[in-house]
Amino acid sequence: MVYQTFWLLLFKLYILLYMTREEFSKKLVECREAAGCGKNELCRRTGYTFNQLQRIENASNNYGISKPIIYLHQLSCYIEIKRELKSVNVTNADNIASFIEMVKKEDNINQAEIAKKINITETALSNIMKNNNETTIDTFLKIINEFECTIEIKKY
Repeated sequence: MVYQTFWLLLFKLYILLYMTREEFSKKLVECREAAGCGKNELCRRTGYTFNQLQRIENASNNYGISKPIIYLHQLSCYIEIKRELKSVNVTNADNIASFIEMVKKEDNINQAEIAKKINITETALSNIMKNNNETTIDTFLKIINEFECTIEIKKY
């Protein structure tokens, strides 16, 4: 019985730590609604078509991380990544590279080990670090989830 209780608690903790694209997109919608901004108004501010905004908010496909960064910026918000006592504010794609650098130093691991943990190639991770390729939301969340971080959306 104790063994089953332990695994149940561990599973619940995993669910709390692991964020999906759908949950992330739900946070975006909550932020937009809290700001009192309608979809049409946000489309006007971001330059996104209504269909693009729908795809982001419905999490129907894997989109680039710049999309929610722009989305949130237009609502005077940003993404905060928290890991233990440290945090990184994500206001542009460069901040993701800064976060990965922080993880490398804290965990004393190299880029190859990080790439292996999040199941992408070293080249793909190198391009993310150099900001040559845009990080997708799914890759961003893999990084967040693998290194047991939390995401909060904050106002400027």
